[in-house]
Amino acid sequence: MAKLRLGMIGTGVAARRLYLPALQQLSKKIELVACTNRTRRKAEDYARLAGIPKVVDSAEELIALPEVEAVFISLPITLQPALVKQVLAAGKPVASEKPVAGSVKEGRKLIQATARYSVPWLVAENYQFLPALARLKNWLDQGKLGEPRLLEAYQLTSIDTKNPYWHTGWRQQPDHVGGFVADAGVHLAHSVRRLLGMPTVVKSLTAQFDPKLLPLDTAVAALRFASGALGTWRRGS
Repeated sequence: MAKLRLGMIGTGVAARRLYLPALQQLSKKIELVACTNRTRRKAEDYARLAGIPKVVDSAEELIALPEVEAVFISLPITLQPALVKQVLAAGKPVASEKPVAGSVKEGRKLIQATARYSVPWLVAENYQFLPALARLKNWLDQGKLGEPRLLEAYQLTSIDTKNPYWHTGWRQQPDHVGGFVADAGVHLAHSVRRLLGMPTVVKSLTAQFDPKLLPLDTAVAALRFASGALGTWRRGS
């Protein structure tokens, strides 16, 4: 089977620490053929590290390369929607970071705009692939756990100067709503929705206890589901 020839837009911390090790494990199936970054030097450093043969100056140039069959976008959240649409318009599959846009409004606009394309768009929400979550979902579907009445979802992540993402611009000065809570909380939200469906009622409060974690670092919510089940959702840093 021929390898998928992938182009990388964005070569920052996530591209280095998360995606490159995974892509190296998948080297028999995926080949990185080109990359670009807003700072060319960083793209060149990444290319040397990953063994990528071509570095280009812009996302548009990378998308247009005939050897690039699919594109991975690893950029600050608000920069992604326009590029997702560009890749799909070029007829190439694309994977992008989560959350999909800087706000719910922009996310809905992006989903509506991309509905007409037949090529795949994957959002890099890795909890959807967790075997434990799939197994729990199967147990619920089969009735092995009875009728769910109360759900409690809680996630606490340490984010300080020892965390490599602390020093990135999209952590220090996030331009998407919710900052780190929204970014990491997507995982927890996906798990809840997958198990019990989309909540019909959400009542929430947010706070910022650490002045360095803009614009907030803690969120709690009370949930009601269509089945009548209740839940709590807590996300803190």
